[in-house]
Formats: sequence, C-alpha cells, structure tokens
Amino acid sequence: MNHSGLERAIRNRSAHDVLDLLLAGGLQDIAHGRSELRAVRHPLGFICLPLSRDQSDVGVCVHVWSDADVATRTTSAVHCHSWDLLSFLLSGSILNQTYQVDDDPEGPLRVYEIRSADGHDEILTSARRVRITAGHADIRSSGEYYELPAGHFHASLTRSPESVTVVLGRLREHASDLSLGALDVAPAARPRIRFDAEDTVTIVRDLLARMSTGALTP
Repeated sequence: MNHSGLERAIRNRSAHDVLDLLLAGGLQDIAHGRSELRAVRHPLGFICLPLSRDQSDVGVCVHVWSDADVATRTTSAVHCHSWDLLSFLLSGSILNQTYQVDDDPEGPLRVYEIRSADGHDEILTSARRVRITAGHADIRSSGEYYELPAGHFHASLTRSPESVTVVLGRLREHASDLSLGALDVAPAARPRIRFDAEDTVTIVRDLLARMSTGALTP
C-alpha cells in the first residue's frame, strides 16, 4: 500500500486517486479471490477490511457502515485511539462528535483500555472515573475527510443508510486505545467476528460494482 500517496490523495480530496490506490493496494486481489485477507465485524458496529497492517506505525482500513449494523456494537461509541485518525468518505455521510473528558472520582463513567490482538479485543478496567461534555460535531460527506489526533475522545456515527470510509492511522508511541462505559463493565476478551472468504469477496465486489457506476464518487 502506498501510504504517502494515499494521504496526499485524501488531503487533495481526490476520490478517483483514493480508489485507484485502494484497488492497487488490495481490493482488486480480494475481489478476484487472490487474497487471504478477511473482513471482520468491528466492535464499534461496522465491517472492517484491514488492507494494510504491514508497517508498525501506519495502517489502512476500509470501513463499511450500515444503519442495520449499529446494534452489533460491543463497546461504547465514545472512545479514543492510540493513533492519529485520517478518515476519507467514499460514500454516504458520517457525524464525528468530539468530547471533553474530565477526571472525576464521582463521575458516572469509567475509562476502559482496549487491547486488540489475535482476533479479539481485551477490555481492561481502570480506576479512572470521568464526566464528559460534548464538543464539536462535524458532518462529512462523500469526497470529504476528517481527522483527529491520538488520545482525543470522539464518536463517529453514520448519517446515511450506508457509508464507506477509508481510514489511515499513524500509531503514536505510549498512546492507548480507550473506551468509556458504565462503572460495572466486567473485564472480558471478546472475539471479533471474521467473515469467510466467500462473504469477504462479496463485500468487496459489491463496493467495486458501485465504484464502476460512480456511486462512490462525490
């Protein structure tokens, strides 16, 4: 995957260049059954195609959001990443809501650390209790992008029946993936649901079919 080229295309809001780089970076191989990559159902309620995880500090994923999948979310929508987020909208619209999080020993929410490895998400309890205040809310549509530095809490929610985003993340040293939840969430290791080869090919072929008709362009 050409990470620097993809970042330039996103910041230039060039949907065609973004699509070309994704095709060369793995989507075409998946569609023709030439890839071992499998789509996974992300705990935040969307389908994830992890196209590039070959560099320790950079990753690229395609996220397919659907109103029908919101109920599959297994962690709080309010979270922060251990990596800088750059997200480009190929289709639909996304609301990105930021939050101010203040420590409070009597706060109604607890901070949980999420450690992802070996196909599962480990939820670790902390002693940190907080209160949150909604900050800036921003709606982005096809051909636009939004970004957020590591460590900033937010929630991203689809605002159309289906949205497709391309996410480029740059890992930041000493940062953690965190989620907010009720005070009594028990520590757990939750497996991520992997799609099989046939379903993964179907997901990608559907995206490529809509690309060919211009449905994913601004």
